[in-house]
Amino acid sequence: MTGAKASGAQSRTGPLPAAFHRLLAAAAISGTGDGLRYAALPLLAASLTDRPSLVALVTVAGRAPWLLLGAVTLGFHRSLRGSRGIRAESL
Repeated sequence: MTGAKASGAQSRTGPLPAAFHRLLAAAAISGTGDGLRYAALPLLAASLTDRPSLVALVTVAGRAPWLLLGAVTLGFHRSLRGSRGIRAESL
């Protein structure tokens, strides 16, 4: 038996589909863009002002949409769970 057969993994034959490569490229480009924005926004603020509190405020404001979106999504998810009667305590 080979190592792959012994561990229960199935081997794939052939190359990965083109859709996978497009998805991988899109995720890499998106991650790079997010990283550049997270680095550039505070640097831009620091070049415009000397006050650290304003630089911190700009940095927090740059991430605030994700924090707010997460809170809204969590509330929506909890309202859906409550409407179906499924609670974590009952599982």
